[in-house]
Amino acid sequence: MKKEDETELYRLTEMLKEIDGQLEPSSPYHEALMKGALALIDVFSHGRLPEIEKWFDDIGKPLSAEDIANLRRLGVDNRR
Repeated sequence: MKKEDETELYRLTEMLKEIDGQLEPSSPYHEALMKGALALIDVFSHGRLPEIEKWFDDIGKPLSAEDIANLRRLGVDNRR
């Protein structure tokens, strides 16, 4: 793992730790946060950060024609 990736992972996990400190250990949100943190560690340790960053950057953007065609092939169609 590159040093800058390690720094980013540390930054993100510190934020998650701060959020977790506000949750009850029995909260389902605690479980979700812990699983999200483990997934984040997995992403970093397997070098998938660029893929995840692109995915994150694309959230909220309109789908491309290719994306729409792929969804329709999977049986997902939001036309009304």
